[in-house]
Amino acid sequence: MAENGAAVADRILALGRGGCGRAEIAAALGVSLQDLAAMEGEAPDVSAALRDAQTAAQAWWERAQREALMGGARLNAGAWRSAMAWRFGDPGKGAVAGPPAPEPPRAIYRIPCNTRTKLRPDGTCPCAGVHDAAWFRRTARLRAWVIAGNRQSDFDDEEAGEDEDDLGEDELAEDEDKRLDEES
Repeated sequence: MAENGAAVADRILALGRGGCGRAEIAAALGVSLQDLAAMEGEAPDVSAALRDAQTAAQAWWERAQREALMGGARLNAGAWRSAMAWRFGDPGKGAVAGPPAPEPPRAIYRIPCNTRTKLRPDGTCPCAGVHDAAWFRRTARLRAWVIAGNRQSDFDDEEAGEDEDDLGEDELAEDEDKRLDEES
């Protein structure tokens, strides 16, 4: 290629302003993509022109969609977005550098057993609910309350004596560890 670096840089910018990508720029200059990459490494003005051309091409594509919408054309927005992601990377999927998203915290939900399940012959409950001592105490108090002729909706756990929080965090953690060991 006989042109000097400044003339090539000007042609690259003009092609970028017309929406051309790297392959189109290389074809217009009459070189391969490998030759264009070599030119980019050798000449800083060509390198800067290619960066600016990519920005100009992206602006051209964004302007083309906006002008088409304002002109009343019907566009397939999903296809346009896919074309933009294919051409320029998908900023929603990490093409733009940034810190990685943190892992969501692991949550353990303690779902208590409703104690209405028929027990297995060995006396264990077939449900996957939590079977801790506080739940059984509360359920026993509730059953006694209802058997005594009171309405279930009037039952106040705090008036009945003990609270569900009778077990400390250590006991609850031990109960949870035992339950997880039994399940595995």
